[in-house]
Amino acid sequence: MLKNMWRPFANRANQSKTYLGFLIFSVLLILGFQNCASKLDTKSVSSADSAVPETLVAAADHLANGVPTHTTGPIESVQQPKAFIGFKSVGGKIFAPNGQRFIVKGATMFDYLLVSFTVGGHPTGYAETVYSTIGPQLDSAQAAGLNLVRVTIDPEITQNLRDPKLSYPGELKILDEIIAAATARQIVTQLQIVNADFSRGQALSSFLAGRYKVMPYVWINPANEINCNTSRFSPDILSCRNADVWKSQMASYVSGIRKAGFINPIVINGTEWGTEFRTIQNIRGIPVDPNIVLGAHIYANLDTEFSAADAENIKSRWANLTQWYPVIVDEVGILNTGFSGAVPQYKWMAQFLNFVSNWCRIQGGSGLTALTWYAYIPIPRIVDPNSLRTKNGEWNDWGNIYLNNYLTQVKK
Repeated sequence: MLKNMWRPFANRANQSKTYLGFLIFSVLLILGFQNCASKLDTKSVSSADSAVPETLVAAADHLANGVPTHTTGPIESVQQPKAFIGFKSVGGKIFAPNGQRFIVKGATMFDYLLVSFTVGGHPTGYAETVYSTIGPQLDSAQAAGLNLVRVTIDPEITQNLRDPKLSYPGELKILDEIIAAATARQIVTQLQIVNADFSRGQALSSFLAGRYKVMPYVWINPANEINCNTSRFSPDILSCRNADVWKSQMASYVSGIRKAGFINPIVINGTEWGTEFRTIQNIRGIPVDPNIVLGAHIYANLDTEFSAADAENIKSRWANLTQWYPVIVDEVGILNTGFSGAVPQYKWMAQFLNFVSNWCRIQGGSGLTALTWYAYIPIPRIVDPNSLRTKNGEWNDWGNIYLNNYLTQVKK
């Protein structure tokens, strides 16, 4: 439902600081990464384009060998990590590289930067502002208790659209820097592919899997709300609800990612805008893979309360699957149906987050990612009402609910 934010201005009717002295970024800016010279197609991506950027390998190597990542000295290692210890799914739970259980405390960040709505066409100052505050935003998130940031991406990220005279690099290089900065802080970066049909989504997910396979703090979701948001304007509604189509396509997504050498968690959304896993379970459609995480989506919209009946419905759709799989709320927000005239249902939000907190503590739930940290929508020049914070970095009403009803309740 993330890209349902497009609807108000696309007329869609259907659901859809770094440390400034931290040398990784200096190296990134000096050396740069391999550029993708043309749009990603569905046939192939060159090995040069998909090669792991050396500075990212260095960051991973330092983590694997216990070297402090907040360093002001040069990072010289460009070898593959001596020991790759990533996240693992065991018994319906997620375990971090340190062996401790991992509960997702996440937020979507840097939104509208790496999607086609703004790729190559940011309003003046927008990308510069986001690019220059990657580190500070991650520091603020970590200080609040977040351990995962979800970054939405679509195929246009692989285009070479930046004017070399500008003060910031292209989107793919920005993504490299986000991942390097998050990894330095041991924050997971979940790459969420959006606005892609099956063929382009499969190509992009395999490309990203190969590029970031040595990064222990990268997860991938190959298809945000699979088939429900294939473009900004025309979701495939029939396939959106079709468990058989879901089964076939998701198996291909997972296979492509694993063939690229990526072993970290793959997050998968269910049918019907990520809300439903029952029909998939009924046909045994979830891919057989040792590191799958189920990611459910949900919004308050016009619901005033999260009732006991709502809780039972959620349990039957996905919450009770924790006995077989790690399950997270991959996306929760106030509104996904447009911005005009709707009243934020804060009571529902608080009640739902109370439910999730108890679910994580008692029933094996593996966490939640909120929509969204802060997002300014360049067109039509409004702040996304799902933002947790204000432009000045203060927590708003939704943000305070997230803090008080979830982050402070789920300690680990």
